[in-house]
Amino acid sequence: MPFSRDALNALSALLFLTVASAMAAGPVDSVNSASGSVATSLDQGIAGTVTNEAGEPVAEVFVRAASLDSNSPIPDIAILTDAEGRFSWPLQPGTYRLTFYLDGTVVGEAEATVEAARVSDIDVVTDE
Repeated sequence: MPFSRDALNALSALLFLTVASAMAAGPVDSVNSASGSVATSLDQGIAGTVTNEAGEPVAEVFVRAASLDSNSPIPDIAILTDAEGRFSWPLQPGTYRLTFYLDGTVVGEAEATVEAARVSDIDVVTDE
């Protein structure tokens, strides 16, 4: 279901503030070129890559997390994938439903469980 222009503008403003805040904190992940896996400096949370069916990275995918546990606060509203389709997000231990949006349309969903002092790898393939 596409979002209205006003809703997208509001989300864009929130994303800008979130990304600006994250950029001020410095980079949080990098790619291991030999294996293609995400190596992250996160202590715990989620990290992964969004690709299309051809295996190409999909940049600027809006990733939203919703806690499936009542005791797991989410530090940011949403994040964006980078130019390589990568994302990483520090989250408290718990179970989360991740929804991936491209141009206002849902292109993927996943469920992730974050354990203390662990990073869960989530890779998503879109049909976009």
